[in-house]
Amino acid sequence: MEYKTHIVTSMTFAVPMLSVTDELTVINLGAVVLGSLFPDIDHPRSYVGQKAKIVSRVTNKTFGHRGATHSLLALAIIYIMGNVFAQTYLAASLAYVPFWFAWGYLLHLLEDGFSRDGIRFFWPLQKKPWHLGGKFLRYKTSSLSEHIFFGFVVCLLLVEVKMLWQGQLESLFSGEFLSRLQTWLLELQNKLT
Repeated sequence: MEYKTHIVTSMTFAVPMLSVTDELTVINLGAVVLGSLFPDIDHPRSYVGQKAKIVSRVTNKTFGHRGATHSLLALAIIYIMGNVFAQTYLAASLAYVPFWFAWGYLLHLLEDGFSRDGIRFFWPLQKKPWHLGGKFLRYKTSSLSEHIFFGFVVCLLLVEVKMLWQGQLESLFSGEFLSRLQTWLLELQNKLT
């Protein structure tokens, strides 16, 4: 998936959740966007790979594309490291930034799970990639199907922004589940550190 599709798709899923948890800020939305780009650090021609060329080349040579950085293990490590960093260096008002970064990261993994190549969620244990969309709901990067999907998601995001502006976005679903998930993850992190 192209970086712009990752960004817009992740924002489309994140904006309602950020809104219902009263955490819709530029910083949290930025964390989602960065998280949605970060797994592709393992591809030197990716958007984030172009910005961090040395790290991208080393990661690609070590793990290949859609290897370690496209796994739940990497997501867990990054989330734990982000929480340790947040607790040590960030203000209390930014406590959930690692959660939103991890949310963007997870969305990237799920989005790539629908690609023709799939991903190995349980790397290094998993040898063959999984395809979340089965045989029919797959896309090829930069293909017509991805561009059509991008257009659809842009329209959906615009509808969400309009609903947010009108104060109706929170009515889509309750944020209680997400708030409980955040609390549970922070408690788990506190036990691990």
